[in-house]
Amino acid sequence: MSIRKNTWFRSAGWLALWALVLQPGLALAQVDDDEGQRLRNGDAIAVTVPGRPALDQTLVLDASGRVALPEVGDVVLVGLTVAEAETVLRNRLRVFYPTLDTIEVELRSSTQVTLYVLGEVRQPGEHVFVAVPSLWDVLRAAGGPDDNADLRMSRIVREDDDGQTVLAVDLSGVFDGSQLPDEVLQDGDTLFVPVLRDGTVTTVGVDGVRVFGAVATPTVVAIDEPTQLVDVLMLAGAPLTDSDLGKVWWVHSTDQRYVSRRVDFRNFLENGDPLSNPLVYPGDTIEVELSRPGWAAQNLPVILGMIATTATVLLAYDRLTNE
Repeated sequence: MSIRKNTWFRSAGWLALWALVLQPGLALAQVDDDEGQRLRNGDAIAVTVPGRPALDQTLVLDASGRVALPEVGDVVLVGLTVAEAETVLRNRLRVFYPTLDTIEVELRSSTQVTLYVLGEVRQPGEHVFVAVPSLWDVLRAAGGPDDNADLRMSRIVREDDDGQTVLAVDLSGVFDGSQLPDEVLQDGDTLFVPVLRDGTVTTVGVDGVRVFGAVATPTVVAIDEPTQLVDVLMLAGAPLTDSDLGKVWWVHSTDQRYVSRRVDFRNFLENGDPLSNPLVYPGDTIEVELSRPGWAAQNLPVILGMIATTATVLLAYDRLTNE
């Protein structure tokens, strides 16, 4: 076999091996967005100013994504990369130190506590704190309860290795000034504030809402009047951690025919969009889909296997032809 052909096989084999080495990084760069590398509420950053040790300090992003920089004031850094944060802080410091050329920012730790508030509050959704908050802190961050909130029947939903735990809490003290429960919250907890009912109790029957899929307790939720989707999901034990809240299917009967609609419930949690938290009626059906990995995540092992096999065959053939 000619030297040129052997050289081609050898080059192709090494190129395949290099592709195997680089492919995971390239694939992750395509699959993962920049969110995992961007500053979040609760992150601690170390700021170092070469030649000016008096300016060296450690800053923590508060619940609004700001850091308090002495002399400069509050600076919003949430959502920025470390490099972008360096640029912003350098420009702000230059107002007071015109000769300052370089600063260094290093992400030290992330101590944020993320809690979710659902139900009858002004600002439902995800709320981030720099330390474990009290129930009062959580209610305040959620804008306080709505007028039709049943604070006495509030619940904390907690998931751990042993499954899901639901803790009843009476938050009615927020109105009369009495002490709220001293339940210690944990990262990932969900506080649910239900709607105030008229006190009647219904039994599960054909008029309930059938809820299944990625929820803790697939069941028939007993309701006898239009009820918000968030309340129905919580009565079914709340969605699982691997649920796809952007794909909640709602089947409703109108004029003796069924209409199916996909609800982006995540839009309600993140933006408070009321259209993403519709009223569900007795007899309706709700399905919460499981989250599925993307195309790259599913096919990456196959792609890497094919590259490895190709590289092995090419290099083995090159070795045999040169013996």
